Amino acid sequence: MGKFMKSNALQKFLTLGVLILLFVVFSIASPNFLTRTNVNSILLATAVNGILAVGVTFVIITSGIDLSIGTGMTLTAVITGYFVTVLGFPAWLGIFVGIWRYPSQLNHWSMVSYR
Repeated sequence: MGKFMKSNALQKFLTLGVLILLFVVFSIASPNFLTRTNVNSILLATAVNGILAVGVTFVIITSGIDLSIGTGMTLTAVITGYFVTVLGFPAWLGIFVGIWRYPSQLNHWSMVSYR
């Protein structure tokens, strides 16, 4: 048991070390890497994944494994973008249609009602 805990802790420290090393290398390689604009862009780009990760964490905790969240998010974003940009729908209506058209929504509702 102690050996497993040590290897798990080592893995976490190695991951953090590699992240710090990447920040240092990219900061040296490009003077624009640690600018406020670039850091803001990185945080905005990863915010959606962070929110989805929190949501999936609650699903996994309640014993409902759902691996389709990334695909569903991407498809919803594409459908919403299509309705807003190509068809000229208002943003709120495009978002509604994108969420409503989510194809595995029936699957999710059936899983919830089955339990």
